[in-house]
Amino acid sequence: MNIVSTKHQNIFIRIPKIWRITIIDQSIPFDQFLSHCLEKGKLKPQNYWIHNFQGDIKLDFIEKFEHLNSDFSNVCQSLGLNIELPHKLNSGNSNYKQFYNEDLINLVSDFYQEEIKLFNCSFHD
Repeated sequence: MNIVSTKHQNIFIRIPKIWRITIIDQSIPFDQFLSHCLEKGKLKPQNYWIHNFQGDIKLDFIEKFEHLNSDFSNVCQSLGLNIELPHKLNSGNSNYKQFYNEDLINLVSDFYQEEIKLFNCSFHD
């Protein structure tokens, strides 16, 4: 039996992580980074990557990074596997809200509305 799955991380958590990784010294403020990336199409929504050539999404399961251990266990259980996911690094999600003001929340919500709907996430998750 094959299971086709993908992993998803809430866009509001993912963007600050990308900024921290990309802009090592944070010389470009988060709001400028976000605006630039959205204008230039640099941060494609995750749903862009999971469509087939006909535009369909054929997934059996979507694992959320915020629930990775339990989602991974469910996939393994459905496959009859007894595998435990090792815990290597936790970069933390708790402080992502500090990067956003109301305008940025609206900007991300509008730009990523299809992803937010498809993966059932929000700023307050």
